[in-house]
Amino acid sequence: MSVYVAFYKGRPRPGASLRERVKYLFDGAIRLITRSPYSHCELAIPDTTRPGVYFCVSASVRDGGVRGKFMALPGDRWDLLPAIDPEYLRNPEHYDRALRTLPADTVSDWLRRHQGQRYDWLGVLRFVFPWLRQSEARWFCSEFVATVLGMDNPAKQSPQDIYQHLYGVST
Repeated sequence: MSVYVAFYKGRPRPGASLRERVKYLFDGAIRLITRSPYSHCELAIPDTTRPGVYFCVSASVRDGGVRGKFMALPGDRWDLLPAIDPEYLRNPEHYDRALRTLPADTVSDWLRRHQGQRYDWLGVLRFVFPWLRQSEARWFCSEFVATVLGMDNPAKQSPQDIYQHLYGVST
């Protein structure tokens, strides 16, 4: 089964309440700091029984840390790219010409090992204040996704960095 990385580009809907708009302040700050249209990313496994619904795994500020949950990912709010298997990138000659995506079991294994670990607020702030200490037991979204994807320096990867990495491989 294919695994994707979903990149969040949503904005408050017209007529959204003040409370709803406040939620998007953090998203806007992330976009500004990382100079990106994306403020969040998730590993997304398609639900075979419900079109447009995915089992999403990430570290979420809104959910307090590492979690998995079913979500609809409408195209006006999310962009999806195939989550390329790091083993394929290390040894592409061992596989057929088609890109090989990360196995869904790998994502499930990562979730089992890290579910419930808290959100890494200091990790996000390291994009502005690089001298801040890195947590070994907390995660922010792109750090978690970059780690599962086997990217170098996952704590320094933004959603935009992951998008560029995957886009360069899959095109």
